[in-house]
Amino acid sequence: MTGKYAPLEHHLRGLPASQKEATLSFEQIEGILNDKLPPSAYQYLAWWANQKEGSRRSICMDECRLAG
Repeated sequence: MTGKYAPLEHHLRGLPASQKEATLSFEQIEGILNDKLPPSAYQYLAWWANQKEGSRRSICMDECRLAG
């Protein structure tokens, strides 16, 4: 994956296979990305939902698991 969210995908894929979940704060995600998340990431749970297209498609289809 290339693009803005590639560092987050790399981070998540680098976790041990035995690790079933990871909890990251917005601040931690922004640190991994070395960039701010868009305001919609803070406001809308749907921003984190799986995408079939777009810059977050690969990472969210494979790696995103949302906490309720």
